[in-house]
Amino acid sequence: MRQAAWGILVIGVLGAGACGGGDGTVADTPAVTDEGRLDPGNPGDTGFADIDRTDLAPPPDAAVEDPGPGEDPGTVVDPGTAPDDASTDPGTPDDPGASDPGTPDPGASDPGPAYHPEGWSDPAVHGAALKVGQEDCRTCHGTTLSGKGNAPGCDDCHSEGWRTNCTFCHGGTDNATGAPPRDLSGATAAAELRYPAHTAHVSRTRHPAYDCKECHVKPAALLDPGHILDDTPGRSEVIFHDISDAAVRDAAAGRCATAYCHGNGQGDNGAIGDRDPAPDCGGCHGSKAVEASWGGMSGDHRKHLGEGLECGDCHGAVVTGSTTIQNPDLHVNGAVDRTLPGISMVLNTCNGSCHGKFHIGNGW
Repeated sequence: MRQAAWGILVIGVLGAGACGGGDGTVADTPAVTDEGRLDPGNPGDTGFADIDRTDLAPPPDAAVEDPGPGEDPGTVVDPGTAPDDASTDPGTPDDPGASDPGTPDPGASDPGPAYHPEGWSDPAVHGAALKVGQEDCRTCHGTTLSGKGNAPGCDDCHSEGWRTNCTFCHGGTDNATGAPPRDLSGATAAAELRYPAHTAHVSRTRHPAYDCKECHVKPAALLDPGHILDDTPGRSEVIFHDISDAAVRDAAAGRCATAYCHGNGQGDNGAIGDRDPAPDCGGCHGSKAVEASWGGMSGDHRKHLGEGLECGDCHGAVVTGSTTIQNPDLHVNGAVDRTLPGISMVLNTCNGSCHGKFHIGNGW
């Protein structure tokens, strides 16, 4: 039936063309489109091809059936693209897509989950952990703590020179030597300090201001051997040098022994506890004020003190009278400093006139 209908239509159209031309030629006659409408044709298209088609359905790729989203209406061969969403564009490490950020990438641009807890960047937090050896930071931050991979270096945040500034990590409360207080835990109160007498030792009071090296191996920089990150984390080893190189430290008891610095000036025989009060003159050697102590002093101290002499009569560069240290640098310094007007002393033998007496070869 369908083919018959097309045949009648062909005859009708051809007849109309032959009659309508008037000049004996085939005129540009209207043709029937695939949709059954008249197609006026054009000078080069008679429309006959349309007449021969038996499939009246529109082409499957026609743009009218797939306009495409957005500004891309599509074409017969390009139906447009789908929206840029997570279902069709999961993204890549370089292009995470518009709506899908992709998955975490623990590479150079994304360090991945944080190793340290929140607030770790505060120096009061990570600094305290470093000082007591909670962890060896060099594992992640490099052997010199200058950074490694994604882990930053200490110098990235800390001010220049911090590695050689003792008070950056400890001390700085009483003086600039680096001696506590502040100790490694941050404590400043004497009752909280592991060793509360640091300030007394590094201050020039009744003795020289002792350097740290008297009792410790003094580092020049943060990572020097035996300083931080050693096998005794959070503790400074006590190793005596110089005037008290024979001293012994009992850390458990909190006491020093066989120390010249706390002895009677005649050898390595002093001892003192960490929390003992600072001794006066009689706490180390005999005192002018305590006659019973004179016998323990060297040579003829007892005789001279008994004759009314003051300590300053023979040690005038060190002490005024018998109680006031006038030059701390000459007291507890490992030497006996005498000032003997009119007297020469050689091998503990006095010659000359002193305190109203004449000495010739007098032994001390």
